[in-house]
Amino acid sequence: MKMKKIKLVLNNILIDFGVTIDKMYLFGSRAGEKYGRFSDYDILVVTKQDLSIEKKKILSKNIRKKFAQLHIDLDILIKSSNELKQSRNKTGSVIKQAIKEGILL
Repeated sequence: MKMKKIKLVLNNILIDFGVTIDKMYLFGSRAGEKYGRFSDYDILVVTKQDLSIEKKKILSKNIRKKFAQLHIDLDILIKSSNELKQSRNKTGSVIKQAIKEGILL
């Protein structure tokens, strides 16, 4: 139930900012079986369009604020499809880990 709510809230915020989602991944401890009740949600949002660093900062701030109001501890990474292609195979990349071990939402 909580994942449906997270996905819906993220979709709504991104739509409000005119951002089109390509994919979303849940990764980290919540994507596996080793998480506790205080574990946060790690989300990678892949956008269809390239976004400026400033727009990503604004989006991240708004997303974190909204989820704090909902009492949901959430970390967010925002990358475009183009950025994903560039960083998905870099050794030690969080993006690589998110795609490999994460759950496509």
